[in-house]
Amino acid sequence: MGYQKEKLFNIYFFVIALVNLASSVMMQMFNATIALHMDALGSAASVSGTIISIGAVSATVYRFFGGKICEKRGRRKLMVIGMADFALMSLFMGLTNALPLLYILRVLQMFGYSMASTCASVAVIDVIPQKRVGEGLGYYSLAASAAQAFGPSVALFFYHTEGGFFSVMSGMCFMGAVAVMITLCFLNYEIKGRKASDQWNTSGQENEGKGIWQYIEKRALPAAWVYFFVTLTGSLVTMYLTLFASRSGIDNAGMFFTISVVFMVAARIVSGKLSDRRGVLWAVVPGMLLLISGYMMLIFSDEIHLLFYIAGGFYGFGTGMASPALNAQAVKGVPKTRVSVASSTFFLPMDISFMAGSVLWGVMIDYFEFRLLFIMAAGLSCIAVLLSFLLFSARPKQQRVETAEQVL
Repeated sequence: MGYQKEKLFNIYFFVIALVNLASSVMMQMFNATIALHMDALGSAASVSGTIISIGAVSATVYRFFGGKICEKRGRRKLMVIGMADFALMSLFMGLTNALPLLYILRVLQMFGYSMASTCASVAVIDVIPQKRVGEGLGYYSLAASAAQAFGPSVALFFYHTEGGFFSVMSGMCFMGAVAVMITLCFLNYEIKGRKASDQWNTSGQENEGKGIWQYIEKRALPAAWVYFFVTLTGSLVTMYLTLFASRSGIDNAGMFFTISVVFMVAARIVSGKLSDRRGVLWAVVPGMLLLISGYMMLIFSDEIHLLFYIAGGFYGFGTGMASPALNAQAVKGVPKTRVSVASSTFFLPMDISFMAGSVLWGVMIDYFEFRLLFIMAAGLSCIAVLLSFLLFSARPKQQRVETAEQVL
């Protein structure tokens, strides 16, 4: 049988993608300026790291329960509440310099971000045809790539105005408010009773399990485990690559990220179609091999600076190939009543690895050379490749789930 194409783009898809873009840009704006703000207040550099880590803990806690809550309360309602909370807490953070209050507001801010992003990731699956879920998620995730490209620049533009950090937070609040209004006006498929998610497996009432399995979808575990290694190694790049470039005398380290975003955008478009038509391994394994190649180039880039920028292309294309394919795999074959829990399960590793990576890599940098850390990142990526073959090989679905549970 040929590959039958179904309509992918609709008004709901674009509204949800816009919410994803707004929340991603807002997050990039905050991350790009919080260290500058703390430095201006005379605080130690570690304070900004603590603020970010506290927010990650808050996001992780909500993400664990968020899928279940989203299924019960509805996507649209929680997206609006989450974005409104994210916007307002950001504004309040711009109005105070008291550190204890900033910590409290950061917890509430990330609670709202996690709520909005979790519900958006579920809602977009509702409106994507099942046979094109990989391709659809590839396009949807372009918003995050775009945010990485211009979010920090927008933040720095606002920061260098007269208002400084308050201008950045006000800009974030405005973006969040716009996203809330557009969501209220146009994202009404649940209100109209459109059963967009009915295209998913709905045969019978699935046993949701007891205890922890109410909040974790077993069928999403294989993709979640592989994604954990992707994001854990990626945290070394996102958090500490600029420090490596500074110590190695590499100019314009930001060009690495610009190059990576360009290649990431191209890869996300290719990855979705490839995983839909040929299977998840055809996207994930090449993506991981590209990541390994990128880390190997970084090992020698302190001596050959050109390799630093080439590695950016390999890193971007590899990440762009693997991430959307794994996301699509996490929700394939999941009953519609569990799609939100599956999506939440898949993104939990991202939050956990962000917390663990900030500590793990940070401590190791104090004792080891970056070269050894890049070797370790390549080694962990090799583990992800082996896990991919183990968990996504042509075996019955139940056996793959049982293997993932044994790992857990």
